[in-house]
Amino acid sequence: MMEPQKKLRVVLSPYLLEDAEVGEEISRGTHDSLVRVKCLGVEYHGKKLHDLAVKLEKKKNDEIMTRLKRECEQLISLRHPRLVQFMGVVFSPNDASPILVNENISMSVASAL
Repeated sequence: MMEPQKKLRVVLSPYLLEDAEVGEEISRGTHDSLVRVKCLGVEYHGKKLHDLAVKLEKKKNDEIMTRLKRECEQLISLRHPRLVQFMGVVFSPNDASPILVNENISMSVASAL
């Protein structure tokens, strides 16, 4: 039987960004943190999910993987000039947590309003 982290990599393989480097943490929230991600010379922002590795060790890991894959499928299909573009997934080198990578925006919400 495949271990949960390897299975997650297989499940998310269509969305994996190759040659991506995970940088420093920008901010931290309750369920995730914002990190810098650089891929092919372009800087992006990534949402690193906290405690996912721990949750994957428990009995509901297939459900969590399915929900995460579904979220990636939905995000990749969204295209609109006013939405931040989903780029793909990388895995944290420290704890193998998935990081959902989005395009980097240079303005704040306040300045856009």
